[in-house]
Amino acid sequence: MKALIAASFISLATVAAAADYTVDPLISTKQVRVSVRLNSGQAATEFRMPAWAPGDYQIFNYGTKIEQVSFTLRGRPTRFTQGSDRNLWTLPDGADRVSYVVNESRGNFSPNLRVTPGEIFISGPGVFGWFEGFADERHTVLLPGTKEMAAVALNPLESVGDYARFSAKS
Repeated sequence: MKALIAASFISLATVAAAADYTVDPLISTKQVRVSVRLNSGQAATEFRMPAWAPGDYQIFNYGTKIEQVSFTLRGRPTRFTQGSDRNLWTLPDGADRVSYVVNESRGNFSPNLRVTPGEIFISGPGVFGWFEGFADERHTVLLPGTKEMAAVALNPLESVGDYARFSAKS
């Protein structure tokens, strides 16, 4: 996924999205809590973080940069497993929501996540995972706690195995 979300955001018209991503900055620990909720009423059986980002020329396995991962289905905790692929969570009973904490990290040329009292900088691959089967649909990112509720719509341009590339559109 390639999306930079920084100081300015695109206002989002009321449009149904496949998934809503809520990003809550945790300033004191320089992390963010990400929650991804499917809006379709359907459940997914896999959740994936990218292994790499186009342009970084290196595998980073962004699944290793997150912690406190939990999944729910209709508001109730659901089982999950993670095998040798550190970027993939399998959900035998399905899930319609995931929550996880992302640690600050760097790509080859820029941060993937930087959190300071006056700024939050997000580069998509280091922060955003996706439910398999929903990667090619419109998604919405919300940043509560900012002076104004910031929102940006993500339209996946392509989904190729270990990464999805996103563009920001209104």
